[in-house]
Parts: sequence; structure tokens; C-alpha cells
Amino acid sequence: MGQISLALGWWLMKNCDPKTRVLNCGRYHIQITEELVHDVFGLLRGKVEIKEVERAKADFHDVIVEWRSQFENAPTRLKHVQFKTHMQAQNARGRIFVLNFLLLTNTLLGETTHNSSINMRFLPALRQWIKIKSFNWCEYMIRCLDRTVDEWLPKDCFLGPMPLLVVCSEYLQTFVCI
Repeated sequence: MGQISLALGWWLMKNCDPKTRVLNCGRYHIQITEELVHDVFGLLRGKVEIKEVERAKADFHDVIVEWRSQFENAPTRLKHVQFKTHMQAQNARGRIFVLNFLLLTNTLLGETTHNSSINMRFLPALRQWIKIKSFNWCEYMIRCLDRTVDEWLPKDCFLGPMPLLVVCSEYLQTFVCI
């Protein structure tokens, strides 16, 4: 699976123009927009921008402290596979469940990290008094795409929203290339 992911990621990056956000599939091109992200994943398009932090440290952001409180011994880095196992074993409800779900979903669909730990860059934006549905998750996914395409080097794995690009290329082949 790793070689397929590397080859697919390389092909997608070679055919994605970071300036125009156009995925080039030969005769057909698809513009990656907030509307497309919404259509593909059904993500919410609220009015509030998701503000990120470069490094989400537990002693600096109250939401990180709140999220880490679910662990007896909060690990400094939590790999997404470990986190998925943790989520399956616990009975989290309410806000902790929502935060966990958003962390795992964003890591798998939006942007992973170089060390495969969960991506917590957006977590501090999720203050208690702000409703999750008020955030523009589609714009955030586009921002993840822009950042990861700009940072991608051909020798590295693509860490951005590969599921979005794969679905878009499949859409072209299935619906446009009939």
C-alpha cells in the first residue's frame, strides 16, 4: 500500500497547479474550490475562519488542556493509529468526542504530519463558546491543500488532502470521461 500511496501522491502533485488549484487529468481539468470540497466531503461552510497555530502546546491553549484531560498520561505525540485505537476503546461523549472526531478526521482527510502524529494545529480555534458548525471547514481544507502542495518535495510523501484529490480525479474519470 505504501508504494501505491507514494506513486499516487507523486502523480497527483505533478498534476496539481498550486497557484490555480487545478487538477490536470489530461484532456480534463478540475478546479479545486470550497464548493467542490463541500460537494465531495459534505463539510460545513460556516462564516468563521479556522485560525491555526504552528505548534499546539498543552500549556498555552485552554482547548489543548481540555482535550488532553481525557488521558491519564497524555502522550507528547500521538500517532493517528494509536489515537483511533484510543477512540474505539473509550466511551467519550459530548465535546471530547467531537474534538476527537475532528482531530482524527482532519488528520486523515486534511493534513497529516511528518511523524504521523495527529494534526492539532486547528484545535485551539475550537473554543467552548464557538459552535463547530460556524467554522468554514471547506476553506480550511483548501488552506491545507495550498500549504501542503507548496511544501511538497518529490522525494517526500504528500501530507495534504490526498483523499480530496483522488476523489476529484475519480470524478473526472467517472462522470466527465464517459
